[in-house]
Amino acid sequence: MLITGGAGFLGINLIRFLLARGHAITSLDLAEFEYPDVRGQIRVVLLREWHDGRWWVWDRVHQRPNGPGRTLEEADRAVEELNAETE
Repeated sequence: MLITGGAGFLGINLIRFLLARGHAITSLDLAEFEYPDVRGQIRVVLLREWHDGRWWVWDRVHQRPNGPGRTLEEADRAVEELNAETE
């Protein structure tokens, strides 16, 4: 399940609620995810920068040290693949 704004107050509380009910979670946000109690239980995708008319992202699985990362479209496909794996 994709939670946008997962690093915020409402997002983290929704994540905790859903984790307690057994859902697989991906958090998508502009802000760093600073919640160690759930960090290892979810996938975190960070929007990093606006470039060439689209958002570029990195996540803890596909971080690219010498580039901006994936486009938001690539990240969306990765989230769809992750959701398909957990169904």
